[in-house]
Amino acid sequence: MAARLPVLKYEARHNTCALLDPNIPEARPFAEMINFLRRSRIYHVITESCPISYNQITQFWTTAEYHCEITPPVIIATVAGHEIRITEQIIRDVLLW
Repeated sequence: MAARLPVLKYEARHNTCALLDPNIPEARPFAEMINFLRRSRIYHVITESCPISYNQITQFWTTAEYHCEITPPVIIATVAGHEIRITEQIIRDVLLW
């Protein structure tokens, strides 16, 4: 039986990209960490602005089911009438883009 994921409250700050500029005064204490992230393979993913609507996020989280009984385990959800399947490999592929 599929485990139901908890419904998370959406906030506007959840859909923001990271500003990784060590020259900003408030960011200076984090310069070493920012420089590390700028060199990492996930830099594009955490800095790219991608418009996603509240409705899409709500649809995903209210329909998401985790299926661990199949190989590979998968999260299946429905957004705008389309089935979305997310596996570990898909996440790895996106992060390596």
